[in-house]
Order: sequence, then C-alpha cells, then structure tokens
Amino acid sequence: MYKLVVFLEKQADMTHDEFLEHWHGPHVEMAKEMPNLQKYVTSVPVDPEESMYDGIAELYFESLADAEEAGESDLQEEAIEDSKTFLSQVPADRMFVEPIVQLDETE
Repeated sequence: MYKLVVFLEKQADMTHDEFLEHWHGPHVEMAKEMPNLQKYVTSVPVDPEESMYDGIAELYFESLADAEEAGESDLQEEAIEDSKTFLSQVPADRMFVEPIVQLDETE
C-alpha cells in the first residue's frame, strides 16, 4: 500500500472553519470518487493557530501505478481547480510514502 500525504494551507482570507467547510464538504466528496483510491483520511490540527498546516490529507493506493492513473484522471484536474478556491498553494506540499507500521494497538 502506498500513501500520498498532502500538507494543506488555507487561503489567508479564509477562517479555519470556512476552510474546513469546503475541504470536508465538496472537496472530500470529489476526492472520494478518484479512481483506484482505497482509503482517504483527513487530519485537522487540535490548535490551528499554532500549527504549520491547516490540515493533512492521506490518500492510499494499492500501487504507485494506481496512484499515477488517479493523478492522470479528469477528476484530478477538477480537484486541482477546486483546490485553487480554498488552498494558498496549488499544488500543495506533498510526498508519496510507503508506510511501515511499527506498532498498531488499534486492531
């Protein structure tokens, strides 16, 4: 499993609540339709005023080829255009990682 981690910064003229309303509303609904997406997790800082980022998105794919295919889809273009309405930087800071679980007491 591969994970794309995206570090999000809201536009300066938005409140944190306005940012979340758009991100967790129309943008998440769009992202959930991305081809080959296996899991989608959003994380929000406990104290947004003291945080470097306004949120983190984690998109999981079975393979890098699946992620590349998703990135080449028409939906990806729509998501990029939508991101320009609420993010300060598009594309946002991001990286692909291969998670290595060291401990998981949740299962």
